[in-house]
Amino acid sequence: MKKIAIIGGGITGCVSAIYYAKLGHKVEIYEKEKNLGGVINDLESNNTFFFNGPQYLEDNSWWVKLLKKDKLFNKIFCDFNLNYGSYNNLFGKEISSNNFAQIKTDIVFKYLNTNKIVSYKDRIECYQKNVSKPILDWSNRYCEASPDLHPNCSSLINTGRVFFFKDEKKIFNMKKNEKLADSLLGLPNKEYLNNKMNVPINGFKYFFNQLDKFLKNKEININYDSKIKIVFDKKISLSSNTKNINFDYAIWCANPVPLLKASNIGILDNPVVKVLVVGMQVKLNNEFIENLYVQVFSKTNNLFRIYIYKINNKVKLSLEIIAHKENKVSTEINFAIKVLKLYDITIDKYFDIVEKKEVRHMLYTVNDFKKFEEYEKKQSALKVISGGWHLIGREKKIEYIINNLDKNIKS
Repeated sequence: MKKIAIIGGGITGCVSAIYYAKLGHKVEIYEKEKNLGGVINDLESNNTFFFNGPQYLEDNSWWVKLLKKDKLFNKIFCDFNLNYGSYNNLFGKEISSNNFAQIKTDIVFKYLNTNKIVSYKDRIECYQKNVSKPILDWSNRYCEASPDLHPNCSSLINTGRVFFFKDEKKIFNMKKNEKLADSLLGLPNKEYLNNKMNVPINGFKYFFNQLDKFLKNKEININYDSKIKIVFDKKISLSSNTKNINFDYAIWCANPVPLLKASNIGILDNPVVKVLVVGMQVKLNNEFIENLYVQVFSKTNNLFRIYIYKINNKVKLSLEIIAHKENKVSTEINFAIKVLKLYDITIDKYFDIVEKKEVRHMLYTVNDFKKFEEYEKKQSALKVISGGWHLIGREKKIEYIINNLDKNIKS
């Protein structure tokens, strides 16, 4: 049995705790807030809640299946098939898709530049200039540090692949035969649209309250309001609110900035995205059929994601907007309504509006990635395991943490 300390009480940290407690290890979670959940927690207004963007749990995940067998989670989920699309006006006209969540264009495909890809800017400049320049201009509004980002960040920004739909057959053949083309050119993934997803019918706040009880039932101790102090002297020592944390291994599922600084790796560039999240209830003049999220790329507006969903017989809308001083929320709402009409969703009125400003630490530069790699070479000796900071997607991070720590425990 090992003593395992988990820093960060988001889903990644909680699932890691469940996994290691199930193996018989003594696990403690340290969370800086007063509750679990991190960025997933809901927006609330007038006794109702709104999801913070398109948050959902994959039905085929081992830990979701485990939770659904427990009475604490009985009948708290509703499931739906993932339904998504995209909208852009980057190339002089409005183009929408109901089966592709990245950039779709009617521009004729000409070529891919085969320059060495080191940065995000390099990756986007692989496309012909009449495609790459509008994407880079949009990216600079989304994140001022976008030219220096690591190329993998394109997946987080949803600019990872471009769908040249007039050349679909040609693209299909190129993707089969060329590695670069496969990584840069997109086609709709019809199989992924059939994946079943879950959302908690009473919101993620209620879900995390139940998860708190579940973890404690598994004898996992949760320390809230935990301010972590790091001391590095050949090895890493951790304390929470002046109390030493006794651990054989720790998993760092929180922001890595203080850990890498304290362990002499250096200061991260830590680029941020400033976001305004807006939630509201809506009434439609037609029947609502499926939950839908739409990724938006606009030259004229700061709206970048729309999520419309039905829960407890109420239709709700969550919008994510690039935060700028000149933002007019009403303008962005009206723009979202206009986009949704392309998907045969007509909003008659909206009400119970709530807003929340966020600073999101989800991107990393090329230099940050090098520091992640440097730290990961030392993590076994330091006994503090990386939270898979460089990986895209919750399930990949969880798998990375488990594989890494399992190797260390067995050795």
